[in-house]
Amino acid sequence: MTDTSPGGFFLHQAWHALATRLAVAAGTLAALISLMQHTPVWVASFRGAIAFFIVRIVARWGLTALTVALKADRERSDVGESDES
Repeated sequence: MTDTSPGGFFLHQAWHALATRLAVAAGTLAALISLMQHTPVWVASFRGAIAFFIVRIVARWGLTALTVALKADRERSDVGESDES
């Protein structure tokens, strides 16, 4: 198994795009909620930035785990093919 399908779908790129959108959404939502609670703009911006960076870090961990899983899957399929020969 590889990270591409016959249609040209790349799992790595899809994960990166999804993670970026989620990070932006989380930062925006955190800032808007802070503003709705009548906090100063700089505090809301700071909270939004913190939420953005936390989601980006967690997404990067997920991408690392995905890369390791794909590599292990590729090695396992290579070993399986060499055993059949």
